[in-house]
Amino acid sequence: TYFLLSMTSRVAPKRQFEINTPGMPICRLIACLLYPAQENGRANSVKVVCLDMEGVIAPEIWIELAERCGIDDLRRTTRDEPDYNVLMRYRLDILEREGLGIETLQPIIDAIEPLPGARAFLDAIRAKHQLVILSDTFYEFVGPLMVKMGAPTLFCHRLIVDAASGNLSGSDLRLDGH
Repeated sequence: TYFLLSMTSRVAPKRQFEINTPGMPICRLIACLLYPAQENGRANSVKVVCLDMEGVIAPEIWIELAERCGIDDLRRTTRDEPDYNVLMRYRLDILEREGLGIETLQPIIDAIEPLPGARAFLDAIRAKHQLVILSDTFYEFVGPLMVKMGAPTLFCHRLIVDAASGNLSGSDLRLDGH
């Protein structure tokens, strides 16, 4: 059995449950059953738990960048622009306009903390299940944040960084349409 846990799941929920973790602000998550809970007449246990990252166990990275850099235009998310490629080009153009490369952004991003209780929540899941984080963020942004959360398996995108200048020139999507 596989579950996808997300605060904004696009899949109709078939089962809801609560996870009681002290200090965790997100006490009720929607579990969407992706495969049947029973196989050959017997119940299966959950083997892999897949979580979204931003807004579930960590703050929205781009919104945090907007606040910490004082650039309101970076607050735009996929809720505002559903075409991810258009959104990323918009963000990268802003960073270029403001002269912000990876070396400037990295210390700002490194200071971002997981949501309160997130580490305990993830540890509780890992104690009984395999855990995978699926996110539309970037490896180049969330390395230190992943360490703070116990280094869960993460599938996300990559930024294209110019080695000489440190400028962000594009993104390499892990999976088209994600």
